[in-house]
Amino acid sequence: MVEAGLCGRSCLSCPLHGPLCSGCDNRGCLVLACFKGKRYTGINAAGCIYTSVCPRKVDARSVKLDIPLPTAKARQRLKKTPRFIPIIKAGDRRSWFWRWVAEPRTVIVKLHDLMVSPELSAQAEAEGLRGYLNLDGQTIVSTVMPDEAMARLSLEDYQRYLKSLEPDAFFNPDSETYIDDPRLYSWRSLLRSLKMTSELAKLDAELIGLIKGANREQVRYCVKTLSQLSVTKYALPSRELWRDGLFKEFLAYALEALEDYVGGRYQLIIYGRPYTWATEYPHASLSWFINAQKRACYQGTQPIIHYILDDHLYCDECPCNCPACQEIKEEQVTYIRVNNVKAIALHNLTYLQALHSEGGTRKLGFR
Repeated sequence: MVEAGLCGRSCLSCPLHGPLCSGCDNRGCLVLACFKGKRYTGINAAGCIYTSVCPRKVDARSVKLDIPLPTAKARQRLKKTPRFIPIIKAGDRRSWFWRWVAEPRTVIVKLHDLMVSPELSAQAEAEGLRGYLNLDGQTIVSTVMPDEAMARLSLEDYQRYLKSLEPDAFFNPDSETYIDDPRLYSWRSLLRSLKMTSELAKLDAELIGLIKGANREQVRYCVKTLSQLSVTKYALPSRELWRDGLFKEFLAYALEALEDYVGGRYQLIIYGRPYTWATEYPHASLSWFINAQKRACYQGTQPIIHYILDDHLYCDECPCNCPACQEIKEEQVTYIRVNNVKAIALHNLTYLQALHSEGGTRKLGFR
């Protein structure tokens, strides 16, 4: 049995020890680095964000954790999950593709996009998300957002947004779980999220479980708690994991937990990878639109090549048979000007749909 972790606490007096923690072994912890004399901007000061969990400041015996108890069963509302689910910008109509591209009929809208625009939020809440978008399809609200925005939202805020927007599905609240945080800090954030989730599961929309955690134990606890709410669809945020070279490791943690607690009934969505790729799991991303804004279109087969458009893309150089490119060719337009973000975005979206479907991009004419 571990008697003391690297965090400096006595495991015997720590409220985490036992079912949640087997002893802190987080060698990348910033508080541990502080103990060793290292200094970082934003910590090691009177306003340090880790004061409430610092072993030098807080007696472990005084720490109380609010353990969530499942109180509801999640509803099943979504139809079959598409292989590629586009994230759109609620405030940028150039990303509203459904007037031109028939499929997919499922979109993800970021709650944070509405939060930063009171006018947009008021309109979407008044009309409902599907009514505001004029979309004959399914809507999913993503709660993935910056930490400072996340910290401002209470359970009542989430309930108000979700009841007004009336999405078909939503992610449970995001949480701050970073590998260099003290374990107590990430546990508190994760438990806060899961406690709110147990109440939000009562809403008349399907709950998609956001898999969060700073280590294997937290990932497993997260999935276990969500599974007790009868959640069968999950999303693994991947952008920061890819950036830090941790995606494969945490994907393995997630898959292990899903197999143990959900069995073969689960669906997993890889959420927000910055680069496009083909995978056996459904993939949700805004990259198709972000790259269009950067004048980059997708061409070729795997691996995908991003061509930056210096001045224009000549259609006779592109074999693509996607609806966006065919319409331009039929109108005998010789090139797509770089300011035509919409045309490039529609091409990118169609490309990703093909990439994630049987037959791949060869269906569009690429070899």
